[in-house]
Amino acid sequence: MRATLALSSDARQEAVKAVNRRIGVGFFGFNDWAAMLGVAYPMIPGSSEIRERLAVYKAVCGRVAGEYAAELGIEVPVKTTTVAPTGSIAKLPGVSEGLQPPYARYFIRRVRYAANDPRLEDLIAQGYDVEPCLYSPNTEVVSFPCRDALMDKVPARLVYQSDEIALASYLEVQAFVQEVWADNALSITGNFYRDDVSQEGLEELLAARLPLVKGFTAMPEDGRPQSPYERLTEAEYEAAEHKSVGQAMDDCATGACPIR
Repeated sequence: MRATLALSSDARQEAVKAVNRRIGVGFFGFNDWAAMLGVAYPMIPGSSEIRERLAVYKAVCGRVAGEYAAELGIEVPVKTTTVAPTGSIAKLPGVSEGLQPPYARYFIRRVRYAANDPRLEDLIAQGYDVEPCLYSPNTEVVSFPCRDALMDKVPARLVYQSDEIALASYLEVQAFVQEVWADNALSITGNFYRDDVSQEGLEELLAARLPLVKGFTAMPEDGRPQSPYERLTEAEYEAAEHKSVGQAMDDCATGACPIR
């Protein structure tokens, strides 16, 4: 809220901001939180416990925003809650992003390093798969076999990966969270296979839910070489010589994070 006190260069923008004071209190790790409450992703819209908890959290945000606005002597924000796109920062603590389910229970995470990065020699010596990047010169791609950390926290039946969830279910979760929590727009991406959903079918799904949702990204599951993620079976993961748990990279804790 204090950031809204910074002056804008455009007088019209400043006038709108002074009236609206729009802020966006959000979260990531939503899927993990629901699973640890015993609720699998497709069941979220029907969960009375999640509905009640989100309603309480939203009420607290509204109350505190009003109190702080009074303390600062400014208008109460017209919008207070959101779900921002948190794809990068959610990887640091190793939790799910925004409203997203895990990409996969087991997967390869590909990380790009500069070709002269001294850490590459150590990774090669450890037996990780390292290959030249197909898209950028002087760049090497390292493949890390990973298991989503949520697998260590909840029963496997509660861990749905993104390709196991229907587009309609993504939209139902979005509509639920927009109703109970977010008064701003929110970020969510629904994955689908082109062979399963036609353009006409996608249009029908979206048209039926347009009154309930604001902003939705549909992402085709068309693979490409050296994609950032690639799903693995449990057997493929277990057969890998080196394994990681979660999506956080150890080097990030030292300030030398290779993710980019």
